[in-house]
Amino acid sequence: MADELNEEHEWLKLRQASLIRIKAEEAREKELLAMEEVEGLLLECQCCFDTFRFVKMIQCPEGHLFCGECVKRNADVQLGLNKAEVKCMDASDCALAFPKAELAKALAQKVMTRLEQIEFEASIEQANIEGLEKCPFCVWAVIIENEAERVFKCGNQQCLKESCRKCKKPSHIPKTCEEVKLEESKSNSMHVVAEAMTEALIRKCPKCRQPFVKEIGCNKMRCMHCGTLSCYVCQQIVAGYEHFADAGPNLKGKKPDPKATCPLWDDTNQRHDKEIEVALRVATEKLQQSGSTAPGRAPLTAEDINALRADPVPRG
Repeated sequence: MADELNEEHEWLKLRQASLIRIKAEEAREKELLAMEEVEGLLLECQCCFDTFRFVKMIQCPEGHLFCGECVKRNADVQLGLNKAEVKCMDASDCALAFPKAELAKALAQKVMTRLEQIEFEASIEQANIEGLEKCPFCVWAVIIENEAERVFKCGNQQCLKESCRKCKKPSHIPKTCEEVKLEESKSNSMHVVAEAMTEALIRKCPKCRQPFVKEIGCNKMRCMHCGTLSCYVCQQIVAGYEHFADAGPNLKGKKPDPKATCPLWDDTNQRHDKEIEVALRVATEKLQQSGSTAPGRAPLTAEDINALRADPVPRG
């Protein structure tokens, strides 16, 4: 316990010292900025047109100057486009790439590393080296001489993943690529049907569309969001108990609607079971009809359907 307290105390001391140093640096920077402003030494960023100290600016090979924040934003855009070069933004259409030493003054190390990775990937592709293969999960590449080798083993210590040389997915030996693809398609189909079965239990308020699930009680529902009354059976807005065929004493002297057919009370679990079964049938029929035309989905077998039936759907 004493050791832990000592470690915590040391960490707090280091943290406090770090904060003091940062504040001192910020104060010094403000002081230098004010001094150079008085002396007329500040320079204008050619992107945002604010003024900065020369030592804080990033310079392209033609001498165009930019602040660190503008260069950071430019670098973020290039990363989004998967490009390695961060080019000059001057209005003269200079478009020369900033030297790495200049970029390092403004960009975090992880951004510099990513730019270098993109540059490396591009150089590998341009080299068009025969037999060179890349890891699907990082930039590591190697020539594999054994054509019969099915697995690509990454040598990057930060990756070390094994992948299939044919489909580029994680290694799935002893299964073939076709078997894995079928399993994935089957899993996708099962997921689609399971979602439809769950969706069958969800009602939405006919006025505000707020979703809800009934667990117990009668079929006259009040929305917890907007207060609208609705029928759980037909999902229509209702004024009161007159809507229900078996409201009885709940009518309190009012006459029932002669066309009323929805029950006020029934077995909620039985109703849910029927609705789940209907959703299961409709969803599986759609899959069977689409067949192989549905991307990433495979028709389900009777065994698959029974497995879905056996797996209980959460009831709220």
